[in-house]
Amino acid sequence: MSTTSESNQNNLEKKTPNQAPDSNLLTLRSIITGKEAGIIIGVGGKNVQKVRELTSVKAGVGKAYVGVNERILTIIGQVDNTAKAYNLIARFLLENRTPTSSIHFINYNDPESVTIRLLVSHQLIGPIIGKGGSKIKDIQQQSGCKAVVSKEMMPQSTERYIDLYGLVDSIQIAVHQIGECIIKEQSKVVGTILYVPQWKGLSSTSSREDLLYPHQKRDGGRYGSSAELRKPQRTSQQQSSRTSTTTNNGETGNNLESEVLETRNVPIPSGMAGCIIGKGGVFVNQIRKVSGCRVSISKLSDPKSEQRIFTVIGTSTANAIALKMLFEQLDKERKKRLAFEDNKKSDD
Repeated sequence: MSTTSESNQNNLEKKTPNQAPDSNLLTLRSIITGKEAGIIIGVGGKNVQKVRELTSVKAGVGKAYVGVNERILTIIGQVDNTAKAYNLIARFLLENRTPTSSIHFINYNDPESVTIRLLVSHQLIGPIIGKGGSKIKDIQQQSGCKAVVSKEMMPQSTERYIDLYGLVDSIQIAVHQIGECIIKEQSKVVGTILYVPQWKGLSSTSSREDLLYPHQKRDGGRYGSSAELRKPQRTSQQQSSRTSTTTNNGETGNNLESEVLETRNVPIPSGMAGCIIGKGGVFVNQIRKVSGCRVSISKLSDPKSEQRIFTVIGTSTANAIALKMLFEQLDKERKKRLAFEDNKKSDD
């Protein structure tokens, strides 16, 4: 990737997933392989530049890391333009397929169909699926795509993925409809933790499925979400440390000796802090007990953002449990408050 392309992508990665500063803009992230990244970028950045020029979107591919076969494609633009950009990208991949390629967009039993793996904040999955699965069924029927939503969040992240499988034009329709759902609901998203591709510890003899889907595992011929294959990657936001002691007060779990601990800081609305703490601290203590993490919430709100910081310290698995409980509680409280407002309007 050229220096300009890397600079553009670094700026894109600072955006909140599925939400751009302009409420009319859509941010979509996708998981792609290293080979796919090369095709999407093109020689001298030719292909990605073409996508930008023809669709008026901002587009970039995330950095490559040694031993990591996944990269992140980010596209920001109007919903129509973003869907068109995915159409172009899928076409690039189809045109450059080879019998020995490891492109997971291609199904050689149906060479005209592609698979797009979108990353979406788990807080937006509900509206995309709809009550009783009604919305996702509509998307599939109207677009002709098959859509599969992951049950679990990605490792060390609060994003889930949606696989879209179908013809190129069908993919465009499905992305457009999902984008409309996201635009409608994006103002309700808080504290999303981006998925970051990480080293998997896989050898050169690893299978194609292991290389393409390292965050999943075989189980009876099917794939399910799994964090076991992940080796945590330390970043400036993940302060790692080692401990040789444990406590029995619920703040740290058993068997943490010599485990790598990570610190995760998540901003939450000040008005939601009460539901996270719970009466007498009951819910925050439950998070500590179930996850085995150290958990704290900052006492002073940021006067500019009106947010407080929810901090968890634990292993990657423990942190994932704690963050899942956090966001489930936030979703539950948000729905409760919306229902209260709706009832209040009805009474008026």
